[in-house]
Amino acid sequence: MTADLNKANGERHQSTSESTVSLAWLKSHPLCIVAGMGRQYLKIFDIRDDTSRPQNVTVTKAVFGTEVDPLDENRLASFCDNSVHVWDLRTMDKPISDHLWPRDETTGEGRGADDRKRERGGRGGKRKQG
Repeated sequence: MTADLNKANGERHQSTSESTVSLAWLKSHPLCIVAGMGRQYLKIFDIRDDTSRPQNVTVTKAVFGTEVDPLDENRLASFCDNSVHVWDLRTMDKPISDHLWPRDETTGEGRGADDRKRERGGRGGKRKQG
């Protein structure tokens, strides 16, 4: 869903109804941005485009912060809770690197059982007691 926003000078802009959690500009392409959106997507937008369609999208929970590598514009770091993911912006199918921190036993923050299960190749979430 998009909504048109009209400025006084007659330009037409589009926006999505998803919330933007984080944002990073690509310095070598100043009209392109990477946005962490809807608590589950990283999206690359070219703001010259008349539509709100992203140029590239990947599904991830690591959307709470985004930062482009100043030494390599094709690398992006994003994070959530206790993990940081490093992405190659040319192929965003999966992160090129993941970094997880252990859960702090006193605060309960950080890595938990769901993360350890995913590391072993299983799915996260609670199991039914039988």
